[in-house]
Amino acid sequence: MSDPRVEYDLRGTVAWLTLQRPDKLNALAGSMREQLLENVRRAAADEQARAIVVTGAGRAFCAGGDIDNMVELRGGGDAAGFRRLLHTGAEVMLALQAFPGLTVAAVNGVASGAGLSLALSCDLRLAAPAARFAAPWIRLGLVPDWGASFWLPRLIGAGRAMEMVMSGDIVECEEALRIGLITRIVADDDFEGSVQEQVTRLAAASHAVAHAKRLVRLGAEDSLEAAIARESEAQEECFESDDFAEGLDAFLNRRRPDFRGR
Repeated sequence: MSDPRVEYDLRGTVAWLTLQRPDKLNALAGSMREQLLENVRRAAADEQARAIVVTGAGRAFCAGGDIDNMVELRGGGDAAGFRRLLHTGAEVMLALQAFPGLTVAAVNGVASGAGLSLALSCDLRLAAPAARFAAPWIRLGLVPDWGASFWLPRLIGAGRAMEMVMSGDIVECEEALRIGLITRIVADDDFEGSVQEQVTRLAAASHAVAHAKRLVRLGAEDSLEAAIARESEAQEECFESDDFAEGLDAFLNRRRPDFRGR
């Protein structure tokens, strides 16, 4: 049986955070939440990391919280311990949102409960054909947490989100793509290699990516006038960047740009 842990692996410009508890479908136990938070912060401090990919070892992404741990906390009346789990998980989600580069969930198998929340908190969700999604909290007498009640209705609509939460039923990969829960299905013959290639390409212009993700996020919540004002400010800053000069030169010379993030 493996020790519950989260591995950090910088592959080029992409920091891979891998949940390592494959024998338990990467259900979160021990200090995995704290390690996940530490590794997101590590990527934020790493000048080479332009993107984060979160994935799971083996045949699952993350099956959620460890049920044995829940039984222990409930049996001991340890409300403070349960609160710590919620608080640390919330910090992970906020740290992923605060990361200036692209964040991607590479969903290689089941993403349930906290695993679903973890996937939802990333900017994009790339899924293998075997990926499955579930919001099973209500079957345990609990409610969505770690931001799931915020992201689900925004991605798939309030009606579908309500059905998914109330039923706790599994959503298969093709259906997840159809309703907008995931961004893309990636062939799994070389799943990680394909994800690495796509993320490297999408996150290359890191200076502009940081502005773009902030604009898109705020644009969903605010007025058109406010969005236009933010866009103008960000565009003017990007206009002065070396990356913009590089992008123009690459376009004119019909080559791939070599962005440096400044």
